[in-house]
Amino acid sequence: MSRRSEPDHCANTCLEKGVAFPSYLTYETCHGKDVTKWNEREYEWLLLPSLRFKVTGVTEIMNDPWWEARPKDIAEWLEQSHTVDDYWSRSGKMTYGPWPDIAAAVLAHSIDGQAFMKWFENKTFPEPYVAGKWDDPKYLYIESDKRMEFRAASNMRFKLPWISTGRGGTEPNTVQYYYRINLQDAEPC
Repeated sequence: MSRRSEPDHCANTCLEKGVAFPSYLTYETCHGKDVTKWNEREYEWLLLPSLRFKVTGVTEIMNDPWWEARPKDIAEWLEQSHTVDDYWSRSGKMTYGPWPDIAAAVLAHSIDGQAFMKWFENKTFPEPYVAGKWDDPKYLYIESDKRMEFRAASNMRFKLPWISTGRGGTEPNTVQYYYRINLQDAEPC
């Protein structure tokens, strides 16, 4: 489930209200056919209709590692290079980063994952914060190449498979968490 697939009666707030829950089903079955070779991004399987399954486990999984990240975790991520898929490549460039100056700012100001996400989207760090060159509009703001590269690299952090945009493209599934539900054939094959 993504934000786009939330029911109308609670759109964009379903997860926070506990009305709807994102889920990802995994199957152990001898009655399915893997068809991902025709659409690798969708992770599609065909299952015979009217199959019975038993639930063997339900696990809550954090989809966005930045949500729980400490300043040290964010700084480590920023100090590494990140490989992106073909969709996000720019002029053949497939690896973006590192960003050591932003990593230093994160550590200097003890900025955790949630504060970092807020800064990146809203350009505001919580107090006490001392502005630096990374706040320059030419650095990571506006639609600069650096911002696009940073956004492409940050999109690779999510654990769930990407979702279809309905316009022939895909985008990361950015829900904060999801429930992995493990299903197994109810009867042996």
